[in-house]
Amino acid sequence: LGDVNNSWNNTIAKTTDYKGAVYIDMPTATVAPDKLIKLPITARHFKTMSGYQFTVNWNPSVLSFVGAENGAVDGEYGSMKEAEGVISVLWTADNATSLDLADETPLFYMTFKAIGNVGDVSPLSISSSATPIEAVNNNLDLVELRSNAGTVSIGSASTTLTMTDGYRLDQNIPNPFNGSTI
Repeated sequence: LGDVNNSWNNTIAKTTDYKGAVYIDMPTATVAPDKLIKLPITARHFKTMSGYQFTVNWNPSVLSFVGAENGAVDGEYGSMKEAEGVISVLWTADNATSLDLADETPLFYMTFKAIGNVGDVSPLSISSSATPIEAVNNNLDLVELRSNAGTVSIGSASTTLTMTDGYRLDQNIPNPFNGSTI
């Protein structure tokens, strides 16, 4: 891209005509020192979406990035700057289609190891620092991508988002094999 015809004027503000908005919510959680935590990155108003890209930022002196795992979408994750607390996130729908998701659906998960001390806090946010924020709908119209930042605090106890070694099976309520809801 670029100014191929020398028509750019830095004194004129560029406006963008967005066709709606999608929200990406970063979680708030607490994790014990030296433990892993798996965080769901969720969406709201995710209707007829065909793609998005953005940067996720955190404090690398508090959290060490372990990995990203797909949720409802098959995304790509650029981790070349993970030591700086930065990864790029990209998703495009298959075969020029679009996707509708229920509110609070996890798009993907990020796993971190708590390397800070009790009382340390790392913000979790979305920015354009490595990859510009952009989202498109099924017509390839720009959709405003709004985000709610989260935090991960290092505490003496962890929230339920903490990973343990191995697997854990929790009660599923309602139980799909039981006709009643508790």
